[in-house]
Formats: sequence, structure tokens, C-alpha cells
Amino acid sequence: MIIGYVYDRQKNLIGQIFNVFGFECTIKLNDISTGELTIMNEHMDDILNILKENNRIKIMENNDGTENTLIEGYIRGIEATLKNTVIKIEDYLSFLDDKILYTAINFTGQVDVLLQTILDQINAREDTGLVLDCSVTDTITKQYAKGDSFFSVLKDLRENNYEFIVRDGTLYFRDTIGTDRSLINNEYREFMRDVNSPLDRTIRDAKMVMDIKQMCNCCIGKDGTTYGSYEDADSITDFGRVERSFTNSGNIQKATQNYVLERKDSIREFDISPNVSNFFYCDLGDIVRVYINSGNDLMFYDGTLKVIEKSYTAGEMGKVTFKLSKNKVKVQELNEKLKEISARVKSLELK
Repeated sequence: MIIGYVYDRQKNLIGQIFNVFGFECTIKLNDISTGELTIMNEHMDDILNILKENNRIKIMENNDGTENTLIEGYIRGIEATLKNTVIKIEDYLSFLDDKILYTAINFTGQVDVLLQTILDQINAREDTGLVLDCSVTDTITKQYAKGDSFFSVLKDLRENNYEFIVRDGTLYFRDTIGTDRSLINNEYREFMRDVNSPLDRTIRDAKMVMDIKQMCNCCIGKDGTTYGSYEDADSITDFGRVERSFTNSGNIQKATQNYVLERKDSIREFDISPNVSNFFYCDLGDIVRVYINSGNDLMFYDGTLKVIEKSYTAGEMGKVTFKLSKNKVKVQELNEKLKEISARVKSLELK
């Protein structure tokens, strides 16, 4: 059973949502998570007074009296038809995309100090209820413009191979998120489909995606009028020159090297639907064991992969999908491609 808990901006519980007709969510590592909760209109009277943009919301799955969180964030918007109403939910990373810097930042110091300073400034204007848990103490030099969003700062810092996520009101920023569940112990997690062992399959369906557009083995990094460059000879031998440029601030040479090292290999992702639809089987950032021998050599895989995204669709035939990758970089999705194209068009218009 799916239950929604709605809170005001001060985190006071103001109501619950039952009689859920449909629910789906996609939660992501290092990116904004989204969800949609559908209610038939005949059940709307009891909750009309709590449905307001920016109210906080937590969606739970109740299984035999035990509740687990599917997604937590805020109400981004509401879409109503003559038959039903859809509550659109985004997590607190989206919330931080709407929080901006009121002064320009020219910073040299530790990553944790920078993030805590920005979050303190945001909470001083309006208490978000968010706290920071940052284990990254590397020294950096960064410049950010007045009006940049906090989320854009997190994305910029991520180019140095860090990872971040918001859970239970805490923004975690670390070298790596998740648990290594590929070792044989009580936390071991495995996805397996072997054409030679049909009775041992734990994978119901799987899809593999490769996309060179997210690869890079030759890069120029730009920080104002300062440039860095880096090339990976082995990757160039395997794939030819895949050239990119990107903009970052701080130690641009190190950032450029990290950019290439994270993208020099084939960006290969697996969407895996397990036999048992358990959304909580593994979590974002976890390292899991994967063995796929389907008779298609292109899809053959025997090794470990990182959970970078999870999707859940409720219902009698509920579906759970885990997106797994060997790289921290995701294959670019359609909406991300459209954003990139839009940014290029705006750049051309300015010229």
C-alpha cells in the first residue's frame, strides 16, 4: 500500500494521502529524483487543503505494517483532469536548484567548508531543514557567480569525481555514495541471468545501452582565460579521438584529467528488472554483482556494477528497474539532450 505524508514548509505534518490510484518514481544518484502520485477525483475532498506547491511530501510503501520511503521532497506542481489528479513530486536536490547565491564566491579552502557556508546562507534566509554531511576535505579553488544555484555548485564540484544525494533531510557529499555489496557476506547482492541455468535466474528482463556521446578521451577544460588539457592514449587507440571541452573553476588541469578518466571507457549501462520487485533490494551508489549470459555476446557481462538510478511503478503487476553502470557518468537521456541543444541555441543567439 502507498501512503503519502504531507508537511508544511516548517516540516509539520498536516495530512495523509490514502486511496492512491497510481504511483511511480525515479530516484537518481547525483541528480534530481522525480515522482507522480495519482488520486481519483472522488477521493480529493479530504486532501484539497494540503495540496499546495512547495509543501513537503514523503511517499511510503507500507508492507505488512513496515513503512519504507520511496521518495521524499516537495510538491512541484499539480495536474488535474476530469477523472483524476496527479501530484508531481521532486526531491530536495530540485529544491536546491531553486536556491541561489546572493553574492559571488571566490573561494580557496576545503570542500566541506564551502558547502556548509553556502547552506548556512540559504538556511539563514529560510530554514530548509536540510543539514550537510560532507566527508570531502580536499582543498579547492572555486569561483561562482551571483545568481548561480546551489545545485549547479554541486554539479560543478562533482566533476572532481565526488558524489552526492539527499536522504532523510541530510545532504550527503562524499568521494563515493553507497555500500559495496559485491562481496560474499550478509549484504551480498547479485543479479544473474544465465541461459544455461534457467532455474537460477534473478533477472526477469534486461537492456544494455552504449553511447559514445558521453565518452571523452581528449579534453580541453576552460576556466575563464585559463585552460587545461588531457588525453588518454589507450582510449584513443581503442576508439579514436573523442574530443570534448567543458567549463569548470579551480584547479582546471586536475578537473580536466578527472573528466577524461571518468569518460575514457565505453559508457555502458544496464537496465535490470529483477524477478522479485523489491525496490529496496539495493540502494543508490551500491556496488552489486552482475552476471548476464543470454546468448547475445554484446550483452555478456561478468563483474560488478554501480546502482546509479532506481525506478518504481506501483500496482498489482508492479515494476522495479535498477539502472547499473560501470561508470559514474550516465548515458545521456532525451531530456538532457534537449537541454544541451537549447543551451547551444542560446549560445548562438548571444553570438
